[in-house]
Amino acid sequence: MTRKTAILFMIVAIFPLFAAETLPAAELVIGKPIADLTADPLVIPAGYKALGLTYSQGPVRLTDIKGEFLVLELFNRYCMSCLKQAAEIQKFYQTLREENLSEKVSVLGIGIGNSAEDLLAFKKVVPTDFPMAPDQSFDFYYSIGDLDSAPATLFLKKQEGRWLLADAHNGIHGAVEMLARIKVMLLGKQGNVSKVALHTKVKNTDLTLVEKLGFAKQALRRAGSKGEPVRLMTDSMDIFSAVGENGEPLGLFAVVSKRQPVCDLCHESVFALVTDSNGVVKAFLPIVMTKFGNEGWSAKDENYLERRIVGRNPDNLEFDGEVDAVTSATMSSSLIFDEARRAGKLIRELSKK
Repeated sequence: MTRKTAILFMIVAIFPLFAAETLPAAELVIGKPIADLTADPLVIPAGYKALGLTYSQGPVRLTDIKGEFLVLELFNRYCMSCLKQAAEIQKFYQTLREENLSEKVSVLGIGIGNSAEDLLAFKKVVPTDFPMAPDQSFDFYYSIGDLDSAPATLFLKKQEGRWLLADAHNGIHGAVEMLARIKVMLLGKQGNVSKVALHTKVKNTDLTLVEKLGFAKQALRRAGSKGEPVRLMTDSMDIFSAVGENGEPLGLFAVVSKRQPVCDLCHESVFALVTDSNGVVKAFLPIVMTKFGNEGWSAKDENYLERRIVGRNPDNLEFDGEVDAVTSATMSSSLIFDEARRAGKLIRELSKK
């Protein structure tokens, strides 16, 4: 047995398999129930009444929403396509009221990666009054299923107290087309609509274990560690522990991550993070990072993001787009913060074992 193999077995013994905050990829199937999720509190109190809820504050459980159909719109404040789609959703929502369909069809917008403050600011840019809930931690987005990117529109049908996926659409969806679809569904004649599915994500940057080890080593050097990275066996993330010459853990951990874009105009992000055993970020290493127009990040961009994230613990990593974002890469920046939060919590829990 080689020294590195012995070290690996030692670390696995110290840090057993641990199912942590993963990024679920439940399959969305037309005609099948979706997860019974709960959204964060609505940003406008009037939204509770619009959804037919018996309460007027607090989190919203999807199965509590009244109506035969629920149009669930997932968007992000910083996504250009989402700005256009929000205007279409508002037209659709207004037409439902004009045609007395509001009791049969509810509308709920989920601001993925956005805070309540983000959504209130968004409403000033695109005047809307349909109910909205924030999803700053991305938990709702990753729990709903295998969505491609925002904007994403899910048409849900109530059956025996559960919401079933009746139709789905990525990208901009015109108000006239949406109204036509929902009217067909109300008549119970979905036809070919039931065959429509969401796009499949394209993964272009698959790293080998050797490449991941190399990037983990670079990231650890960036954090000032001279230890060698050894892979930990976890269920959800590629985590590498820094070990010394004698195999002793040095208390630093590198996470090599690839995050798929949330916005339909964005590209995937590949990067590495280093934290200590408490989950506090010690370094950020960009690997493949782009911003609007598929332009690569500059050294200034990389340094700015690193300054904004280093030194923060997983309980203090709420993303603020006004001060934390790299210009023209707001959504990519928010994904890095989210990964650091999830990785930090996982590493902190692993370190307690």
